[in-house]
Amino acid sequence: MSFNIHQKFKVVGIENLTLKNLTSLSNLYLPLIGIEAFTVYMALMHQPQRSNKDVTITHVELLNQLNLSGPRLIQAREKLEGYGLIRTFEQVLTLESQWVYEINQPIDAENFLSDKLLVKLLSSYLGDDQFEILKTSLLPDSAEIEGNNVSKGLFDIIREDNFDQIEPLKPINKRSTAWDEARQKDQPTIDFDLMFEMLKVYGVSRMTLLKNKDNLMLFKKLYAIDDLKLIRLIQGHMLDDHQIDIKGIENELRQEFQQRQEVTIQPVTDVQPKTGNILIDQANQLSPLEFLKNIREQRGGVVTASEQYAIEQLIKYGRLPNPVINIELYTLSVLQDRKTLPKAILEATYSDWAQANIKTPSEAIKYIQQREKKIKQGQQNRTSSRAGQQKHETKPDWDNQPIQEVSSADQAKLDKMLAQMEAKRAIKKE
Repeated sequence: MSFNIHQKFKVVGIENLTLKNLTSLSNLYLPLIGIEAFTVYMALMHQPQRSNKDVTITHVELLNQLNLSGPRLIQAREKLEGYGLIRTFEQVLTLESQWVYEINQPIDAENFLSDKLLVKLLSSYLGDDQFEILKTSLLPDSAEIEGNNVSKGLFDIIREDNFDQIEPLKPINKRSTAWDEARQKDQPTIDFDLMFEMLKVYGVSRMTLLKNKDNLMLFKKLYAIDDLKLIRLIQGHMLDDHQIDIKGIENELRQEFQQRQEVTIQPVTDVQPKTGNILIDQANQLSPLEFLKNIREQRGGVVTASEQYAIEQLIKYGRLPNPVINIELYTLSVLQDRKTLPKAILEATYSDWAQANIKTPSEAIKYIQQREKKIKQGQQNRTSSRAGQQKHETKPDWDNQPIQEVSSADQAKLDKMLAQMEAKRAIKKE
C-alpha cells in the first residue's frame, strides 16, 4: 500500500541521546542529512505519545508539528534511513497500512571518521579544509609515549596445550546495526577472478587486489563505475613494484567527476530573448555554476567543491528552472553579501521558492521584493508584543539575513559587475 499522511505510526527504539551521540549527530550527520531530516529525527524520538507504547498517531499531527509537507517528510525519512538513523517498517492491516519507526543512535565520532565511505561523503559536502578542522576538533589527541613498548602478548603468557580441551564455540548471532544494514543495501560487487585474469600480465597479484578491496569497492560506490572501468584505471596507475596507485586512481576519478559536473549542468534550453535587464538576461543564459563562477571571479573568489556539489543537487531536484536558481545565487551572494553558500542555506532557499511556485527570474525578483516589503511593514507595525495571540508566518532560514540596502554607488558597482559578465560571455561566443 502507498503512503499517505492520514495513516498512523508509532515510534520504538532509543529515547535519549548521550552527549557523544549529540556531538556526532550535530557535527557529522547534520551536513549529510540536512536540517529537515535532523528535525524529523529529533521530533520522532521525543514524541510525547511514546510513553504509552500502544498509542499511535497520524502523520498529519507530525506534519503540523514540524510545518512540513508529506513529500518533504518522505524525503527526510529516506535520508535518515540511508544513514541508519531510523528503520521503517510497514504493517499492512486489513484496510490500510500502519508504520513503525525504529530510532537508532548515531555512531560515535571515532567510528564515523574511521568509515571511508562516510569520510568521503562528508569531505565532499564540507570541503577538505573544513573537514580537517572538524576532524581535529572531534578526535581525541592521544599523546605518544616515549620509550619501547615491552608489554607481553597473550601467547607470551599461556601455552598452546591450554586449548586442547576447549569445546567448539557456537557462533554468536550478533545483530547488525542499522548503519550496517543501510550500507549493505544495493552493495556493489567486484569480480576479483576476472580482475586478476586481466591484470596478471601487469604483475598484479591476487593478494594485491584483495589488499585494496575496500578502496576499490569505495570507488564503485562513489563514482558508479563498472569492473572494466576499474581494471582500466588500475592498468593506468601501476607503480614500479607492481602495487596499485590508489591515490592516482582517486585523483583521476575526482577530476572526471568534476568535469562531468561541468558538462551535465549545462541546460539544454532554447535561447531566451533579451529582456533589457542585464541580471535577468544573465540568469537566462548561464548555467548556475557558470553564473556563480562569474560572480566569484568579479569578487576575487572561487566556487568551492562543496558548493559545486550542493548546486548540482539543486538542479537534480528539478523543482526550479536554472534561471531561477541563478537569481537565488545572486540573492545570497550579492544582495545578502554571503562569502560562501552552505548547503543548508541553498536548500532552504530552494525549498521556500519551490513552494512559492516561482518559475521565472522576474517572479523570483518580485517575490524577494514582496517579502522585503512585508518584513519592513511588520517592523513598523510592531508596537507591542502579541506573542501567543496570533500565529505568525515561519520564515525560512535563508530569510534570517535581510537584503542589504543598495546605495546608488553600490548599484553602479553591481551594474558594472553584470556588464563585465555579459562582455566576458560575448567574447567567449566569438
